[in-house]
Amino acid sequence: MKETALQTTDARPAGSRLRGPKAPPQRGRRSRERLGRSMNSAISAPAAIATSRLSARRMSFLPYRVLGALIAAAMLASIIYVFVSPTWYVEGAQVNGLRYLSSDEICAAAGIDGLSIFYVDPQQLAQKLEALPSVERAIVVCRLPAQVDIQIVERTPAAIWQSQGVQYWVDTSGKLFQRAADLAGLPIIVEQDATARAVGGQADKATLEAVLGLRRLLPEVTVFGFSRQGGLSFDLPSGQRVLASTSQEPARTAAALKTLTAYFQEQNIEPTVIDLRYGQRAFWH
Repeated sequence: MKETALQTTDARPAGSRLRGPKAPPQRGRRSRERLGRSMNSAISAPAAIATSRLSARRMSFLPYRVLGALIAAAMLASIIYVFVSPTWYVEGAQVNGLRYLSSDEICAAAGIDGLSIFYVDPQQLAQKLEALPSVERAIVVCRLPAQVDIQIVERTPAAIWQSQGVQYWVDTSGKLFQRAADLAGLPIIVEQDATARAVGGQADKATLEAVLGLRRLLPEVTVFGFSRQGGLSFDLPSGQRVLASTSQEPARTAAALKTLTAYFQEQNIEPTVIDLRYGQRAFWH
C-alpha cells in the first residue's frame, strides 16, 4: 500500500511537460533597483550643486573681467597714442642765455628735433651741450607735452690766443673756443712756437695767468709774445722790448720794470731790450 501510494503520487498524465521545481519568488528586486537609483541621485546631487555654484561664481566675476579688459584696452590705446601722436614729439627748443652762439647751433648740437619727449634725458642732454667748446654750463628742463627749455652759460673770453695765424678765444681756465666777435680790450697772446692748436684744446695756463696779471698792472700793453724757450715778451709804448718769465709773479715784474724805467731816465739810458727773466737780476742793451 505504501509503494502504491508513492507511485500514484509520482504519476503524471501522458503528454504533460516535465517541469522542475518552481523557483521561489524574488522579493525586493524592485526595491533594490529603486534604492540604487536613489543612491545614485543622492551621490550626483552634490556634484550638480557644486557645478551650479561654480557657474554662479563665474557669472559673478564676469563684470570684473569685462572691466579689466576695458581698462587694459584703454591703457594700450593710451600707449599707442603716446608713441604715435605728433603731440609728444619735440620740434626745436627754447634756448636762453646766448651771447655769441645762435639758437640754431644749440638745437643742432642737441639733436632732439623729431624725438619723443619721453626719450629726452635732461641730464644727458645738458652734458652733451656742455661738451661744446663755447659752452661752460647748460641746464635743460623738459615740459609736457613736448617743450624743452635750455639755459646756456657761455664761456667768457679772457684773452685772444693766436697760434699759427689763427686766433681763438681763451677763458680763465685755459679752454680754447671759437672767436665769434671783435671784443675791444682783450689782451692778445701770440704763440711763437709751431704748436698745433684747435677749438676745444687747452692753452698754457701759466702763460695765460702771467699775461692777465701783467695786463692789469700795465694796461697800456695789449700784445704779448710767448715761446716755451724764451718766455714772455711785450713792447712798451716807449718802444723797449721787455722779456719776462711766466714763473715770476706779475707784480714783481711790473715793480722791477717801474724801478728800471726811473733809473734809465735818471741815467739818460735808452735801452732797446730789457730782460727780466732772471729773478733779482736785470739785463738790458
